[in-house]
Amino acid sequence: TALRSDVLVKLEEISFHLHKFPLVSRSGRLLELIKGVSDVVNETCCIQLNDIPGGAEAFELVAKFCYGVRLELTASNVVMLRCAAEWLEMTEEFGEENLIARTEGFLNQVVFKCWEESIRALQSCESVLSHAEQLGIVEKCVDSIATKACMEPDVLGWCIMRRGSILSPGGSILWNGISTGA
Repeated sequence: TALRSDVLVKLEEISFHLHKFPLVSRSGRLLELIKGVSDVVNETCCIQLNDIPGGAEAFELVAKFCYGVRLELTASNVVMLRCAAEWLEMTEEFGEENLIARTEGFLNQVVFKCWEESIRALQSCESVLSHAEQLGIVEKCVDSIATKACMEPDVLGWCIMRRGSILSPGGSILWNGISTGA
């Protein structure tokens, strides 16, 4: 038999019928919000989460994480999840390998080691920009991309500097970005 939900989380137009224990065992903010709830209907406490970075999409993934569902972290979702985890205070204090640690690990071990993944992650920052900037993710993505571009300039198809002259990928000399025909 399934346990009846005892928490109703509302985000935008979406309602999540959940259980207190999985949420409060992973999130400091949800613990505080649920403890302070006065809006209880039929033994279900109701909380509104309008300001969570990433909105309902992020919260759905966070809720799955709280219930022990294995999340597939990608360069496209890790920034949103990292920002949501920070906002929800999902620190190690509330469980080993909590979401902040998992997303940080993925960023450092996967995303920042590959310029393609860094570009995807940087693009995904747009929806949570102020939070991603605050956490230094935007700067780390840009640094990663710039470092890799300097180490592998030909991969990007940009001009290559040789002996003081700038050569196009075809080998002709460029002056101020214009082919001189030499």
